[in-house]
Amino acid sequence: MKRACCLLLVAAVVGSVLAVDQAEARDSENRNLDAQRTLERAIQLAGTSVAGLPVVLAAKPPDGASDGVEAWLLRGPDERPRQIVVYRESEAFRCASGVTRRDYQRLLKVASVIVHEAWHHRNGSEEARAYDAQIEFLVFNGGSSTMLSGVRRAQARLIER
Repeated sequence: MKRACCLLLVAAVVGSVLAVDQAEARDSENRNLDAQRTLERAIQLAGTSVAGLPVVLAAKPPDGASDGVEAWLLRGPDERPRQIVVYRESEAFRCASGVTRRDYQRLLKVASVIVHEAWHHRNGSEEARAYDAQIEFLVFNGGSSTMLSGVRRAQARLIER
């Protein structure tokens, strides 16, 4: 009897652990699907400037990335751009993916970051011009004054260096 009770207890514990693992796996899959949908919406909003370019999500920033990194170019061994990588844990991306998914301004921010990196992918490493493309995109698409000010400040800090 004691042995049967122990086996039942072990089976119950194992079953609970498996249920928790399955629930966590479903949650993770749902977060990944939500992130992918957000990325697709941002790419669609970014429009022709990113058409045909490979854009992917990353769960971690690259080694040595600055605080606040939102996206970057992944380069091949020949140093040519291979992919635009969007950091799905950045504040901008998390806000665009969050409860207020329908918030146009938050999605616009992510799209503008993709436009910035797309400029680099097609034209090179000149940051000031990539910021110009990002600002032009935001103005054209009704970016908030707060968002525009933030991008302009980032551009100015870069120019001051």
